[in-house]
Amino acid sequence: MREPVWPPVEPPAGALALHRALAALPPPDGWWGLNPEPDPSALRVHLAEGRSIGDVWPPALRPDAFFGLVRVMAAAAAPHFPGGDAEAVSADLTRAETEMARLAPEDMGRWVLRGECGLKGRAGFLVEHARRAYLRAYARTVTKRVPELETGVLWSRRICPVCGSLPGLGRIMKRQAGVPGPRLLICRRCATNWRLPRFVCPFCPEEEPGDIVTVEGDAQAELHVCKRCRRYLKVIREEMVDDPTLWDVQTLYLDLLAEHMGFLPGAEPVDPAAPSPRH
Repeated sequence: MREPVWPPVEPPAGALALHRALAALPPPDGWWGLNPEPDPSALRVHLAEGRSIGDVWPPALRPDAFFGLVRVMAAAAAPHFPGGDAEAVSADLTRAETEMARLAPEDMGRWVLRGECGLKGRAGFLVEHARRAYLRAYARTVTKRVPELETGVLWSRRICPVCGSLPGLGRIMKRQAGVPGPRLLICRRCATNWRLPRFVCPFCPEEEPGDIVTVEGDAQAELHVCKRCRRYLKVIREEMVDDPTLWDVQTLYLDLLAEHMGFLPGAEPVDPAAPSPRH
């Protein structure tokens, strides 16, 4: 299936600067933990049963540590937002922190995995980014215990094996003997990579393979679209994708192309509640 491919559209400079500023912050290692410490053999058993790691060993963290990171992110993001009422954002965050201060570390960890944010606008944007930062630190820790996740031996489901979210991007591994390597899915929230065959749609029901077609993109990315569920996945032609959120912003032209062709995003857009940054 070949469609006319639009030339790359440059994303707003302010959006890239904002995401780069947040990506440059140090990961929140040391501000959270696992309780109890997961056993690799037990993790493999649960994954083989189709249970994500977060269902069995969720992270544990203190609410004050979480909102400390939110405020660090607020300071880093402030130069990239147009105008706005910083006091109102701070008040929204203070109310949210007060409401969640009673949560035990284990309950706070479960909220980071699956809970609803409830905040809108800039405050919601910052909280969601802090959640992703914690989830990515958590995922880096637990996936070290099961490095064979990317091989597809332990996990071949459509949802993330760590946090249970849908994939936001894909990437193609290095060619071998002239043949494109396997496709890895990338979780939009915790950035975990896992393997799913190219012909399987990551958004159709588990019992259906879907009807995947590749739309040629450019040197860095392509679209995988499903004619059954009308969803699409952006797939990066890179060996490593360190920050899927940044890649998502850089390939907005593929979202425009998919929308033009009548397809919908398979997972939630990157930051649906984010205010428009200064161009």
